[in-house]
Amino acid sequence: MNDQQIIEEIREWFTSCLGCAAGRREFSKKRYMLAIARTTDEARESFEAYVRALEAREVVACLIICPTTHPEQSQYSVAQEVRRLSALFSPLSEFSAEALATGHALNKKLYLMCPVTKAKVLFEDFDAVVFCPQSDDLDDELYDPLMSAPIPAVNFNSDVYAFSMFCRDMSVQKFKREVYELTPTERGQLYEVVLHGWQRLAEKTLGNYIAMTDVEKCPVYLHDNNRYWFANHQDPAFAESVKDLYRHDMPLIYVPKIFCEWEQYFASGRIPDFSETSTPGSQHLDTSETTLEAI
Repeated sequence: MNDQQIIEEIREWFTSCLGCAAGRREFSKKRYMLAIARTTDEARESFEAYVRALEAREVVACLIICPTTHPEQSQYSVAQEVRRLSALFSPLSEFSAEALATGHALNKKLYLMCPVTKAKVLFEDFDAVVFCPQSDDLDDELYDPLMSAPIPAVNFNSDVYAFSMFCRDMSVQKFKREVYELTPTERGQLYEVVLHGWQRLAEKTLGNYIAMTDVEKCPVYLHDNNRYWFANHQDPAFAESVKDLYRHDMPLIYVPKIFCEWEQYFASGRIPDFSETSTPGSQHLDTSETTLEAI
C-alpha cells in the first residue's frame, strides 16, 4: 500500500472499528493527528510535529503508523513486532529498545497551555503505546485486542490533557464561555457534567473491548461499581513481553483529583500539579485476589 492507502485504512478503522470512545470523539473533531514513520528519523520528526500541533492547540492525540518494511515482517508475532517498533522509537526514550519491549514506559512531559486554567502546565503523562494487527490473533501468546490495529502503530496521548480538552469543550457548549471565565458555581455544575460524561466514555470503551475480546484468555472487566477496570495490560507500558492482570482507575477515581488541582489554581493561583493524577493507577494483581464483574 502507498501512504495514502495506509492513511485511508486507518481512517476507516477509526470510524468503524476503534474501541476507544474518547479516541473516536477526537477523530470526529479532527484533533487526532495521523503520521507515517518507517525510520527512527521519521519517528522523531513525527513526534516533533505532534508537539508543535499540540502547542498550536490543533490536536489532542497522535497515531504514528509504522508499516512493515520487509515481507517477512508480516509474519511476525506480537513479541517480534513489539521489538521492531521498540527499536524504531527507542531514540525518543531514556530506555533501551529491549526495556521498552518488556514493560517500560515511553513517557514525555510537555509544558502546554492548560485548556481549563489557561496557565502553562506540565502535563506528565504523554505516553506512547504499541498497537499491531497480531494482537488480535487468539493463538498469539500476547493476544490482547485492546492493543490491536490494522497496521502497526504507536499512539501518543495524555489522559489529563485529553480530559482537560473535554472539559473545555463542554464549557463552551454549556455556557458559551471558557472554563476560566466561569463562576465557582458554574464550574461546580460543569464538573458534575464532565465527570459523568468522561466516565460514560470510559464505560463505553470497556464495553467495546469486552465485546471484541475472548475474556477467558484475556480478561477485561469493570469492578466495584465501575470505579476500576481490569485488563492484561500495564498502564502506561510502551509494550509488554508477558501478559498479567492489572487494575486501573476509572474516571470516578482520578477525575476528582484533577478538579482539586484546578480549584486550587482558581483559588490561589497555584499552578496545577498532575504528578499524582497523570497516570491513573495500574496495580498488578493475581486473578485469585479479586472478584471480577463483566459489564
